[in-house]
Amino acid sequence: MEGDLTAGSFLGELPGIEQRPSVRTYRAKSFVKALSFPAKLYIDIIERHGLLKEISELIQRRYFLQRTRLFGDSVSSPVQERLANGMTSRHFKKGDTLSRDNISSLMIINEGSFSRVYEGQVTDTLGVGDGSGLALAMGQMREDVSFVANSSAEVFEIPMMAIQNIPTVRWKLFEEYRRRRRLISLGNISQ
Repeated sequence: MEGDLTAGSFLGELPGIEQRPSVRTYRAKSFVKALSFPAKLYIDIIERHGLLKEISELIQRRYFLQRTRLFGDSVSSPVQERLANGMTSRHFKKGDTLSRDNISSLMIINEGSFSRVYEGQVTDTLGVGDGSGLALAMGQMREDVSFVANSSAEVFEIPMMAIQNIPTVRWKLFEEYRRRRRLISLGNISQ
């Protein structure tokens, strides 16, 4: 993962909870003052308040966001935390279809893949980290576009209101929309 962590970010939070070594390396871009404390102390506090499962799941969702192009490198840790808190998981079976009628949020694929279908033809395949609500987020999803699960799949849904006031995310969505429009105009793919 590449990305910036801001003041207040935890390093090694999930490995600390799971009591295993971290597989990540962190490098400071400038002077950093860090507070270090034993993982056992953190675990004791969250277990005492019955939050271990909830916090572990939240961390997993936050790590997922950090690995995506849309939310990884330019969204601050507090904003990622807020988004991860508001995300919901939705599961699909092979052949399940998403269309304009049943997509009301930005959907980012966590497991599995979807085929984008336009006028009955598969135009491309979306995999882990890709979003099926990009065109909808821009208010431009066409009625003749759908997404079909290629296998069992899980997506994280992020409410549109949650991303409305994040300029970098809106800009990346706009860039993706423009890229797809350019490809459509060149005849390379359909919307």
